[in-house]
Amino acid sequence: MGARVRLALLAAALIAPLLPFAAYLWSIGRRTVRNQRFPPPGVRVLRATAATTGGSAVTRGRVLQGLALVLGAAALALGVMLWRLDQLFAGGGL
Repeated sequence: MGARVRLALLAAALIAPLLPFAAYLWSIGRRTVRNQRFPPPGVRVLRATAATTGGSAVTRGRVLQGLALVLGAAALALGVMLWRLDQLFAGGGL
């Protein structure tokens, strides 16, 4: 298996889990902000959890949305860097 194929597999393995997790965090954050309650209604929790309401819950929701954006940007940056590395391999730069 060539270096380019291995690099493509590595890129897929690194990026693929980040995007659904970012989407999940965005969804939970959006629901938290909309309902002003954390955890939002309907979310399964492992044990009895006291709900946070009001401004504190909205802040948590916004933090989750920010984390989702950071993860999405990291996935994009990682993809660009690995694509650039692939271009270097293709051009004989390395």
